[in-house]
This record gives sequence, C-alpha cells and structure tokens, in this order.
Amino acid sequence: MKTAQPLPRKSARSARRTLAVMFALSAGLAPAMLARAQATTAPAMAPAATSPTSAPTTGRTQQQVTLEFVEADRAVQEMLPDRGVLRDPAAREKLAAKAVPAIQKSMALLDELAARGGGEAMSPEALADSILVQRIQTEPLLIAFGDPAAKERAATRAASKDPIESALGRGEQLIAAFWVAEKEPDQLKVVGDLEKFLKESQPNIAVDFTAGIFLIHPSASDAVTDQLIKLAKATPPGPLTENVLTQVEARKIQKGFENKPIVLAGTLVDGKPFTTADWKGKVILVDFWATWCVPCLEELPHLKETYKKYHDKGLEVVGVSNDYSASALTGFLKENADLVWPTLFDAAAGEKKEMHPLSEKHGIIAIPVMFLIDRKGVLRTVEGRENMGELIPKLLAEPAE
Repeated sequence: MKTAQPLPRKSARSARRTLAVMFALSAGLAPAMLARAQATTAPAMAPAATSPTSAPTTGRTQQQVTLEFVEADRAVQEMLPDRGVLRDPAAREKLAAKAVPAIQKSMALLDELAARGGGEAMSPEALADSILVQRIQTEPLLIAFGDPAAKERAATRAASKDPIESALGRGEQLIAAFWVAEKEPDQLKVVGDLEKFLKESQPNIAVDFTAGIFLIHPSASDAVTDQLIKLAKATPPGPLTENVLTQVEARKIQKGFENKPIVLAGTLVDGKPFTTADWKGKVILVDFWATWCVPCLEELPHLKETYKKYHDKGLEVVGVSNDYSASALTGFLKENADLVWPTLFDAAAGEKKEMHPLSEKHGIIAIPVMFLIDRKGVLRTVEGRENMGELIPKLLAEPAE
C-alpha cells in the first residue's frame, strides 16, 4: 500500500488525469487502478531501500502481484473501515498486533509493483500517482500505530529537498496526527498545522492529496469538518482537493434528508411507473449505482446475499441506475438474472450523460450510495452501504406503526 520510495514524476499534472486519480482515491478505486497495470512494458524503477520488507521482483507476473496487493489492501480496509477508531488509544493498541503486519505486507507488495513500472493499460507516471495515493493513505496508519520505522521514513521524506517528497512526508505526519487526535480541540490544532503546511508548500500532487484525505475521513465534530471545508475553499491546493470538497458538500446535502419521510418515484427500465409508497411497512434499501461503476459491481454479491437473507422478513431493494444507455443496463440485467429487484432508469438523463434525477435531487455525485428507509417511510441513513449488516436487522425488528 505505501512505502518510502520516491518515484519520478513531473511537478505539474493535467487536471484530467489528476481528477481521475482523485476519483480513484475518494471511491476507494486505487487498488482497482493498480489492477489494470498487468503487462510490464516500461523500464523498471528501483525499489525503495527503506521498504518495510523486501519484495521479490521475479518469479511472478505483474497481474499476480497486483491481485495479491488488492487482496492485502482489502484486508487492511476491512480491519479499519473507519479511521475514527484510531482516536481511541485502547482500540489502537488492540488493533495494532493484527493491523500492522497486514499494512506492512501491503506496502511490500506496493514496492514490488513500483519496481515493475507501468503496463499496457497504465503508464509509469499514472502508476506512480496511484502508488502515491496508496502510500499517503496507509503510511499514516503505521505512524498512528506508533511504528518507529514508519515515523522515521516520514521524517526522512519531510526533510527532503524534493518538494513532492517533502510534502509527502509532512502530509503523512499531519494525517497521522489528525487521526489520533482524540477530541475536537486536538483536531482543530492539527487543522491549524495543515493551514500552515498549505501556505508554505508549493502546489503539487502530494499537497493536494494531503488536503483531500483530511476531507475524506470523518472528523471528531461538525465544527472540525466545517473548518476543513473553509480552509480548502480559502487555500485550494489543487483539482484533487476541489473534487473531494465537492463530494463532501454533496454528502452534507444527502445527510440533510436523514430522519425525514421520503418517497422515491420514477420509471423502471421496462417503462413501468414505480414508487416506494407501494412498499408501506417494508424496510427499503435504495442502491444508487451504474453498470460502468466498478465499486458498484463489487457490492452486488453482498447486496444479493443481503436481499436473499432478509427479503422474506420484510426487506425490499430498488436500484436507481445512473447508466447512460438503456441497452447496456438491460443487457447487464439479462446476464445477471439473480438481480431480481426493480431498477429505475431515466432515458432523458442518460441521453444527456447525466446522473438519474433522483441522484441529482439527493446530492449524489459519486456512487455507489445506499439509502435505508424504515418501515414508517423515514430515511434513517444515507450510509447504508457502510452499515447495512448492522442496521437492516434493527430496522426489521421495529414496528411498522
């Protein structure tokens, strides 16, 4: 996932490519981007001397290493789905014995990918950006867990004369400090340090990612989040953070619908009308998705299992497709006959390459997003994707009236 290896890159990036990388970061797609780099065609770069473990670069294909990395990264994310847990010293201590070796394994595999260079589907430069994304998300985890080697690597990078390398090291230190800050005043102090960092640093991808990560992960309070948004607007470090800022503000719009009655209506892909009002007394999961969305497709097996487990107990699911093509959607549904719940589709929005009107109305600009509506028709959470396993049984146990 991350290591201390400096990678060759230009100081300026095209907005189009950096935005694509930030979409990968904010949607959890960096591993998927790395998975595209399979056949090595570019000269290999030397692995980092400061890597936590030595990673072999022979005997396996690029695809094999990539898939192993994706699985290792997934294991880490499953251990730490919410960075907020790091604010609890006791929880950090409890997690460390299991999490630190898993993170180090990811980093060693990332080193191996870096050493192999780009592939047919990803240039060395794009691969370097994806690796930076992974590093700046995960090295701070090791620092937060008190790993001495990670602290030393970050300090070495922070002292570098290379502006990107220095920003990467300082960014890792700041992110780790923010994640372990227990209370609102502690986090606000780190936000002040971030402001100083943004003012002192040359605009570059590492600075941009640092600010973006501060925005992506939950803060100790709304006051901290509001201060981060204010800082990002006043000192925008680049297109990456601007994109995340847009998503954070969109999430605030989504949260505004919580704990209020909601009815979703539209046209199904077969042209028939639909409304959730017809499911009175049911618990409803609304899946905002698209067939072109990789993480959406990765969620489908879990969603199918959840539907099968709870449908007879009162759970209904409706999909809100953000596809642009009806034929692509109907073709996918035909190939996946076990996706049995209704799917809404808006042909007019698709023709204009826009999100479904229900997505637009509810502030959804990145997918997947899942809403959970209780038996009384109240939207209980816009974060059903993150906690459906915990919430669905609780909602089903509640009375309809």
